[in-house]
Amino acid sequence: MMDTGYGLMSFFILIGIGSLLSLFLPHKKNPLFLSIVGIISSLLLLVLSLSFLLSDRAFTFTLWEMKPAYPLVIVMDKLSALFLFITILVYLSVSLYSAGYMKNYLGKYSLKAFGFSYHLLFGSIVALLLAGDVFSFLVTWEIMSILCYLLVNYEHEKKENRRAAIIMLIMSEGGALAGLIALLLLGSYGGDLTFSALKINALHLSQTTYWAVFLLSFFGFGVKAGLVPLSNWVPLADPAPPRNISAILSTIILNLGIYAILRINLDIMPPFSYGTGLILLVIGTLSGLIGIIYATSESNMAKMLAHSSIENMGI
Repeated sequence: MMDTGYGLMSFFILIGIGSLLSLFLPHKKNPLFLSIVGIISSLLLLVLSLSFLLSDRAFTFTLWEMKPAYPLVIVMDKLSALFLFITILVYLSVSLYSAGYMKNYLGKYSLKAFGFSYHLLFGSIVALLLAGDVFSFLVTWEIMSILCYLLVNYEHEKKENRRAAIIMLIMSEGGALAGLIALLLLGSYGGDLTFSALKINALHLSQTTYWAVFLLSFFGFGVKAGLVPLSNWVPLADPAPPRNISAILSTIILNLGIYAILRINLDIMPPFSYGTGLILLVIGTLSGLIGIIYATSESNMAKMLAHSSIENMGI
């Protein structure tokens, strides 16, 4: 377990150093530096997440005990390790690609600001997947959303990019608010706000509260997953940023919505009604069908891929 703690600490130290140094390195050296830090940090967590997927162990560490009963907790289990593994595979590939690709922006936009935001986004996503309490989860969710806004708006001189970024942020914030209410409902039965305590609280929920938590969390975090009818932001935001960020948006960021839905409605609160499964099937089917219909009729490649991402999330 100590190896896991040291591994995670090494990752966050590396990401922190990478973010800060990005601000001081010359612009022309930033793409290669971004690639090196991204690859090393990805490989570090790749081994760690794979070891958890292939074993039955779990890791829990209390970062801070806020009295009387609100600890900040890091947890790695099978669910977080799975999404972490997928995230790292994408970030590893994107970091490798970015070394050459980001040179296209030399003299046009700040590569220092890009490198700073890129590393912090990676760190916030990992922190989100490791969050074991409501406070840590929501704070890292907000940091991730703000950094996504900044990167989607990277080419800020284009009006359509500014519009896409603000629509994405507004919809994400609305969804996060619904998710917050769902988590607070789970915590309303007493105890602390760690996910392990919420699991115990979930055993005592009334049917009405069960449904409220499910609907708020499913549709709230379904915004980030790009599920129909909450997917309007995806074809707007996906073509706006540099291609490497677009790849992160359409894979990792959309997956975070699915992760949040699963964390609340499969891990913390076990399935309680056939009705919830029916809603999942209907929304998933609509997302898949509408996504592929728009994808096949779209002539713009970037928007076509965005609609295809909506289809994949529906499936």
